[in-house]
Amino acid sequence: IRTERDMDRECARFLGYLWAEGEPKQKGADFVSGVQHYCEGMRKKLPRTWRWYGAWNRHEVGDHAPPMERKVALAIADIFWRWGFRRTAVLVLVFQHGYLRTGEALGLRKGDVVIGDTGRGILNLGVTKGRRVEMVTIDDGPLGRLLGEVTSTLGSGELVSEMGMVEFRWRFKAAVRKLGLKRIGYKPYSLRRGGATEDFKEHGRFDRAMMRGRWRSVAAARVYILEGLAAYTRLRRSGKEDEEVLARGARMCRRMGC
Repeated sequence: IRTERDMDRECARFLGYLWAEGEPKQKGADFVSGVQHYCEGMRKKLPRTWRWYGAWNRHEVGDHAPPMERKVALAIADIFWRWGFRRTAVLVLVFQHGYLRTGEALGLRKGDVVIGDTGRGILNLGVTKGRRVEMVTIDDGPLGRLLGEVTSTLGSGELVSEMGMVEFRWRFKAAVRKLGLKRIGYKPYSLRRGGATEDFKEHGRFDRAMMRGRWRSVAAARVYILEGLAAYTRLRRSGKEDEEVLARGARMCRRMGC
């Protein structure tokens, strides 16, 4: 980066990456404000970046990360398991179950996970969006027990996932491609969106979704979930693709004992 224009271009690209990952809008605003504050002379020198942020502000809830159904998440988990990444396979399901953001899921350490004898437990997410200490419950006993099993040999400070953000992203994309679902456009953030949508379909309560998803208001959760429900109606898979998804999902279910 040699010029102010170079800096503006790269900041805009990173802002686009945050948007594509489904990160909260505030994270984008914090990033741009931080660049202007800590990089001397950059104040009012990021026109492209602020234009991109303005577009994000107008279209915060979009279809760039379609919600992923639980049966598809189970199939994705099965692929990771068969690749030998057992902890990440289970984390894919925890990711969806807890409506986690990508960074939250991949940042989980063994010491952040507390599992009881029944498999129910708590995930300590630490200080996240809004600078609050946040936690999410694990209410799925079979999933919690399997998470406890695959992390049993880890030290308290070790990461649950076997891989970092970059590797997870490309392996996730490869798993989606392996299922023949590349055209749908699933991204890691689809797990969070799918988790919220599936949970609402089961319970029908926006307030529950707001608490679990850690949105600031019921209105925000409502917009998020209703858009997810609408996206579900647009998702189409062939019979052959569904057979593959269901077969892999059934294998993952048997591992959990569900």
